[in-house]
Amino acid sequence: MGTVYRAEQKSLQRHVALKVFNQTGDATDPRALARFEREARIMAQLKHPDIVQIHDFGLHGEHFYLSMDLVEGMSLDRFCRSYAPSLAHRVQIVERLTRALQYAHDHGVIHRDVKPSNVLVDHDGNPKLSDFGLAKLEGSKLTQSFGILGTPNYMSPEQATGRTEAIDARTDIYSAGTVLYELITGQIPFSGTGVESLIHQVLHTEPVPPRRLDPSVPVDLETICLKAMAKDPSRRYPTALAFAEDLRSHLRHEPISARRPGIPRRLASWARRHKPIVTIMAVAVVGTSLGAGASFHFSSRLRKQEQMEQLFSEAKQLFAQREFEKALPLLERLRGTARDLPEVRLQRAICLCELRDRARAEEEFSSYLDQFPEDATAWRHRGLNALEQDDLEQAVTYYRQSAHLAGVGFADEAAENGDLDALVVLVERHFHSIDSLHALPHLYSYDPSYDFIHAPGVPPYELSSEWARRFPHDEARPPSKPLWSQADHPVILGWRAKEESGNPMRAVELLGKAIQAVPVSRWFRLSRLQALLKEGRLPEVKQDRKALEVLLPSHMEIHIALAEIFLGAGSPLLAAREFEILAAGVQAGRIKPISTKYGNLYLEAARCAARAGAPSEVLRLLRLIPEQSRASLSRARLEGMAEFEPVRQNSEFKSFLETLAP
Repeated sequence: MGTVYRAEQKSLQRHVALKVFNQTGDATDPRALARFEREARIMAQLKHPDIVQIHDFGLHGEHFYLSMDLVEGMSLDRFCRSYAPSLAHRVQIVERLTRALQYAHDHGVIHRDVKPSNVLVDHDGNPKLSDFGLAKLEGSKLTQSFGILGTPNYMSPEQATGRTEAIDARTDIYSAGTVLYELITGQIPFSGTGVESLIHQVLHTEPVPPRRLDPSVPVDLETICLKAMAKDPSRRYPTALAFAEDLRSHLRHEPISARRPGIPRRLASWARRHKPIVTIMAVAVVGTSLGAGASFHFSSRLRKQEQMEQLFSEAKQLFAQREFEKALPLLERLRGTARDLPEVRLQRAICLCELRDRARAEEEFSSYLDQFPEDATAWRHRGLNALEQDDLEQAVTYYRQSAHLAGVGFADEAAENGDLDALVVLVERHFHSIDSLHALPHLYSYDPSYDFIHAPGVPPYELSSEWARRFPHDEARPPSKPLWSQADHPVILGWRAKEESGNPMRAVELLGKAIQAVPVSRWFRLSRLQALLKEGRLPEVKQDRKALEVLLPSHMEIHIALAEIFLGAGSPLLAAREFEILAAGVQAGRIKPISTKYGNLYLEAARCAARAGAPSEVLRLLRLIPEQSRASLSRARLEGMAEFEPVRQNSEFKSFLETLAP
């Protein structure tokens, strides 16, 4: 929908957040203009301490923009991952969020996209509700024809049906309930292999009670959460304020208004979730009045169908609960039956991936995608499976296909600039809101530029600027104190490895764990390569070097960094090879040239080979210098380079010098 930048409002000398809509060419589209003006009008009338305030809006060229409060902090999901706030603090955040929603509802505004990424938390831990881009003014029909709007994991059942006339303030209450569910259990209530699967669950599946996932969750808090998330809007809290008051009562250890559903309601809920089985049971009862032979045959078929329905239901529930070891045998039993739906086939592949049966998972993904090649979600899961095998070449191929099919923002730009590690992360971020349970947890929040020195000649582009804004850091500054408490966090593992530079074996061990968490990290790969080189483990050095070449195929600075590492470790021939690859890549247009301290790259390669005392290699590299560049070489220049001292007495080298101008 839009990209948010940090900007300066010069007239008032203050920093603001500038939201620029990504779409171009919409400036003359009446519907796009109406949507933009609606967001600006909605936000302008909402003045609440826990709602991001809008200052200005307008049109610049072909892009609409909004100027808003700049919240110095991060999104709620990132805040919880980085600082692990207490349960009471998380509940307080949702209480404040629901009071802000009540204020919006009092002004006739329904947000319709309440989710952790749309809640910002400042440095003092205060939440701010943002992004009213999907909001609806009560009584407005502006968005009734736009279909399903919102984020599948957090949308209410009535929102999932696409019937905007059924949406009211209780829609936001449901979404706030899912946020509470995620904050108290650590996982979203529903996850699936695609949008259709998610919407089906939102409409027909009850969430797993929080206490079943985490027995330490208080009973009252579970009751509050499940009431807010009731499928039937009439069973939810009537207002966001009532929701907030129950949360406050819980925090004060006072009685709450919500009550757990009784047995009749739970039975009715079970019947709604298992309609096929209930129908079969009803038919079976009616069938007892039929003839004995026909009844027996029909009952046998019904029993088989009932068994398949039950298998399907159990497998689906186990899969949603991440019980992959239990779900897989049930999914296998569905193979070849009427219930062997595309969703079931994909879930089998994902189960195998989660259970680390990589080869069989790849077979299942391959078979599935042969039949459904347009499934972006499946390509993404196949990429994850390849990542877990450290097959980066295949993983990048699969992620690129997923990015293309899903239309992932910035992905084309990342590929064009050779930032394929960033492309993988962009795909993970795209699918995180749909399927966060099936991912490497630290891959979603990885910053490709973390502690990585970019050459000063590299021009910034939109994606790199966006990453710098989202992940400001100082290369010399260690991570924040709260992060150090997470001993297995990949960034902490990387910094501990840095501190163990004098103990390369230990550094390799720590970086190996970090790479398992973030296989595409350029920083971890380069650091481990350096430690492996100190250990003399050349085959493994070559593996990490190959990984860097796959992830950053057109980055000149990577080859320069590698060459300098090889030189520093006393491996000049490896450095020579790196300069040669770089020179050939620049010459062929595969690698983008940047401004560096190095001049003629083939000459740099020859100087490295000379340090190794390899005259034949020196001559081969010098002869690769293009004719137009060789004209600038002179005998005196080469004789004045100290690196050539080990080969200076070689007869072939002397003969080559004679061919040069004095």
